[in-house]
Amino acid sequence: MGPGTPAHTPAAPPTDPPHPPSTEQLRAYVAQGLGPHQIVKTTRCPPPLISRLLAQAGLARPATRDVLATLDPAWLRHEYEHKRRSLHDIAGELGIHGKDLSVHAHSIGIHTQRGARGRHVLGAHGGPDAFPPTVWAAFTGFQAEQRIRRLLATSGHTSLNQAARALGTKQPSLTAQIRRLEHAVCAELLHHGPEHSTITLTAAGEQFARDVQPALALLDEHRGHDDRSTAHT
Repeated sequence: MGPGTPAHTPAAPPTDPPHPPSTEQLRAYVAQGLGPHQIVKTTRCPPPLISRLLAQAGLARPATRDVLATLDPAWLRHEYEHKRRSLHDIAGELGIHGKDLSVHAHSIGIHTQRGARGRHVLGAHGGPDAFPPTVWAAFTGFQAEQRIRRLLATSGHTSLNQAARALGTKQPSLTAQIRRLEHAVCAELLHHGPEHSTITLTAAGEQFARDVQPALALLDEHRGHDDRSTAHT
């Protein structure tokens, strides 16, 4: 290396997505007196997922006022204003009513507007209580279903670049969608990289694929019913 040549700094290894806590771990956190906000900080999992896991574990599902009391205003503002998710969508993840979250948002200075873009794709099929927490979290947000279908279709390709071309998108976009989905469910879903000749689902990814199949089938059936109804009108 000659004088003046900048030293090569190796890229930092990617950060593994956080793993969701087990029911036993959640019970231990609650026994220690930790609330949802503290559990979020400890596990690094998204607040909505922790709320749903606590509810499913029967660990004294918090009342609306308790959810709002522990809700980070900066997180809510980021989800609504920067990620452009609807309050209806966010409230569904938190297990509270959209009207309550709307009132709370106004009280902390978040200007809201009406719109259906961020409405939860599974909202008309039973709501958050009808699906496992990870499935509801995965289907949350704009183009959530597309992210899931693309991730599942990526398995079997030799590279993300090849998968992106086959799916009609760009590699950075596909990578971002995969990362967002893995963050939503707090799990690494795909094996890929130089050490893997073919992209495959991890054990968590295989379980995720099994978990989301009923929801995907439900959406396909609903669309097929709508198409048949339109054809007969």
